[in-house]
Amino acid sequence: MKQFDFHTSGIGAFSSIFICALLLITAAGCKVDSQNTATWTPPQKIQINTPYFIRTIEKNGMDAIKQDDPVIRYVATARYPEYASLSFTSLNEYIQEYVSEKLEDFSDVMLTGSYQGVFPEDSVSEMSIDFTLFHYTSAFTSIFFEGFEKTPAVPKGFKYYKCINYDALNEQVLLLEDCLLGSEEFQKFSEIVGQKIAELNLGVTEEQIKNATDPSKPENYELFIIRPGEFLVFFQPFQLGPKIREQKRVSVSFNEVSVQPFIQDIIAYHSWLEFNGK
Repeated sequence: MKQFDFHTSGIGAFSSIFICALLLITAAGCKVDSQNTATWTPPQKIQINTPYFIRTIEKNGMDAIKQDDPVIRYVATARYPEYASLSFTSLNEYIQEYVSEKLEDFSDVMLTGSYQGVFPEDSVSEMSIDFTLFHYTSAFTSIFFEGFEKTPAVPKGFKYYKCINYDALNEQVLLLEDCLLGSEEFQKFSEIVGQKIAELNLGVTEEQIKNATDPSKPENYELFIIRPGEFLVFFQPFQLGPKIREQKRVSVSFNEVSVQPFIQDIIAYHSWLEFNGK
């Protein structure tokens, strides 16, 4: 387990006093300015500068399960965040369930493939899951997961992705439609995304773009990230067409669509931590 670097090295006595004072002010119910100049008092259960830890799980089958069984060689690792605040408890459970399911599925494939003679006994397969934080405050976090699997059946391997946007104020994972003001805005959003995909000049047809951005298909907008002032929309490999083997993304500004006011608030609730958002 590795604790995240909070970038506090070099803080002098004055800065330390300032930080302590700020914490005391916040605990007393100080209002925080949001991007749209609205003010609100955060619930007491939301902790300022909620720390998180990086967890790593590893599963491997480098030894025979039974003496007479073939050797099953694989290594699967997953790296993911675990938050300390109680308001992030349901998110922690959601992440752990996702990671565990992926690891178990991969392990089952390895066992089944080896038993059926699909994979050579001397082969080694691998799987990994890692994450990037695009935005994080004590009221909100957006996480981008990247998975990779390589087996003898797919020697070059393949990648897959998952996005999680978590509202700690209401303790819920957000869908894209939760963030927009009505179905008409969702339709407008999809049209903007379609236009921006066309501008990438990927060689895909108008029909392929329409199919990949259709708002009536929930899977089209499973991959999105909320960060200050914009949405990032990602597309899985092959989602835009059989020739598009790499992940693609476009951005939609908050100024281009009507966004729910609470999104502005949770995004604007800043801590003084620094993160590796892209």
